[in-house]
Amino acid sequence: MTVRTPAARTGLAAYLTALIASVALGGVIELLQSFQGRPPSWLDMLNDTAGAVAGLALCALLERRRSSAIQMQRQRGPWLPAATALAGIAFVAWPPLQAARAYAHRAAAFPSIAEFRGPQDLAFVTTSGTNVGIVPQPAPWAQGPDDRALRIAYDDKHAPSVQVVEPSHDWRGYSVIAVDITNPAQHELALTFRILDAAHDWSHEDRLNLPLRIPPSTRTTVRVALSAVEGAPEHRPMDLTRIANVMLFGRESAEPAELYVSRIWLE
Repeated sequence: MTVRTPAARTGLAAYLTALIASVALGGVIELLQSFQGRPPSWLDMLNDTAGAVAGLALCALLERRRSSAIQMQRQRGPWLPAATALAGIAFVAWPPLQAARAYAHRAAAFPSIAEFRGPQDLAFVTTSGTNVGIVPQPAPWAQGPDDRALRIAYDDKHAPSVQVVEPSHDWRGYSVIAVDITNPAQHELALTFRILDAAHDWSHEDRLNLPLRIPPSTRTTVRVALSAVEGAPEHRPMDLTRIANVMLFGRESAEPAELYVSRIWLE
């Protein structure tokens, strides 16, 4: 049976008090941010808590190493504070590491703006529709056994879309943006190709809104001159060094159908 000394109980209470105070402070910060238009985030609260746990565990580990009053515990090894600290550090570090990996993958793929070969290609992509996923390109449009594409099904309640929310932003040195689209349906597919930059004011007139018509049972590559992209806003040139969003979207369909987007890239 382990009996905690008064000093040990006092130390534990101090750590718990510090943890509660840290979590409470994080909650207050999230609440204050909500008054500036940013909604509170449970993920941020969780990260704050994990950081506080990791920091306090490290403090406990250092304190235990310095303490000579608990020799028996020192002989057992400070595994609990060390494990707690490592777990907290890993939890806090995991999202930044994943983000760094996504940015490195995006940089390596450029001048591809989006390609769809595996889950790593969806880091900067959002979609709408039904039954969305990366799949083999269906016959007879497949150009090889490794030809893959983003499939987006749609119906009378779900419109199809694919959006690159943070593309590689500097498009200087290129002249064309291209999109590889497959429409396996027996009817024409109407889409809009939208591009905007960081200075976009969210008006329809301040971006590229290009209507596309994809014939039935067709795989095609649509190419758009970057000069047309640059000149699309009515009152200013689009800044090709600060492209912020690329989106391809359509409308609901009375008949369930699907489309495939294989790649978006610069030439």
